[in-house]
Amino acid sequence: MRHVQLALDASERGACKALGQPRSTERYDERVDAEEHELVRKHPRYGYRTDVRYAPTMRWGAILIAGLVGVACDAPQHASITKEPALNQEPTVDAGGSGSTVQAEPSEGCDVQLIVLDLDHWDSASRAERHGAATSIGGELSAFDFLRLERFESGRVMHEVAVFRHDVTGLEFSLVPGGRALLGAPDCADWVSFRHPFLISRTEMTRGAWSRVMGESAAFPGGPDFSHDGLGSGDRPTVRHPVERVSWPVAVEFCNRVGLELPSEAQWEYACRAGSRGEWCFGNDRSKLSTYAWAEPHTNRHRSAEVAQLRPNAFGLFDVHGNVQEICADRPRAAGTPLSEEPNREGAPLLRVARGGHVNYASVSCSAAASVAKDRHRISGQTHTGFRPALTLRFLR
Repeated sequence: MRHVQLALDASERGACKALGQPRSTERYDERVDAEEHELVRKHPRYGYRTDVRYAPTMRWGAILIAGLVGVACDAPQHASITKEPALNQEPTVDAGGSGSTVQAEPSEGCDVQLIVLDLDHWDSASRAERHGAATSIGGELSAFDFLRLERFESGRVMHEVAVFRHDVTGLEFSLVPGGRALLGAPDCADWVSFRHPFLISRTEMTRGAWSRVMGESAAFPGGPDFSHDGLGSGDRPTVRHPVERVSWPVAVEFCNRVGLELPSEAQWEYACRAGSRGEWCFGNDRSKLSTYAWAEPHTNRHRSAEVAQLRPNAFGLFDVHGNVQEICADRPRAAGTPLSEEPNREGAPLLRVARGGHVNYASVSCSAAASVAKDRHRISGQTHTGFRPALTLRFLR
């Protein structure tokens, strides 16, 4: 039987490694479940607990009070990606020409729960009400700062999104309101309800954000270069490239360390579609794929690209199609089992779901509904596998 270890040495390397080789036995399923509880601390969402240093505070009084006060938004009109950021500094992203920063006027009052628990209510609210709700939420999250409201359009869908910055990683996150959405492929779609809004990173986890947490000398999942892609060590990535060859335990441990989590499969698709019912976030026009995704046949690349180079979806998320596939919290569902807001904890314990496809996938395999199963521990064979962190706002329900 494979004995899997996750070694964390924050003082020297700060990197996660999966060791050993797998071999199936009758009792291996039980062993894997036990290992999950040994790897990370308890969290009520999918069996683990977030580090309390970065857990959001839950002061309802402050939410209600802050919701009654609108604060003018003085964010710059256009943030851009710096060309040569320091290794421990994550670049700021903008919408690549498809987003616009919104100047909010003071609000005389807003119902925070009403606005953020339903996407339709969020879209129909005034700018000042959205700004007031986002300000209230930012005041309750010790590790996040509310930056601005920004409009994004993809296909025929447009949303005005509240953008937050995560202090620990430096990544920008979009606020995704709750609501009800039709998810899945057209021939097997199901309505899924989201009781809680959530924050999700606008980009895949980058090497710059990884170094910011683990230290500049920390090893990266899969090694420091792209030699595993056959391109040689001379073709080195930058801090704006996504981390790759990430196993599920490594992604979970990193998220727990900084007070985040992996999104459920349903949350990922809800955020990816951003209201679209097409094959991709922009609809069904395959000719537009090259403006949104690093994927075949619109690219001859054989390695991932820097994040945020193409157009975002209507929630301001970049690279939801192609580039690197993104690990979710779920185990694969049995055929015919509908998606749900919470991660699936039933089924094969060795496997975890990855979404979005990667740079070497055909366009159809990068669709919003496409899903693949990945070995939760293996590093070899996980090229072009990364993750996009999220945080469910459970104090809003």
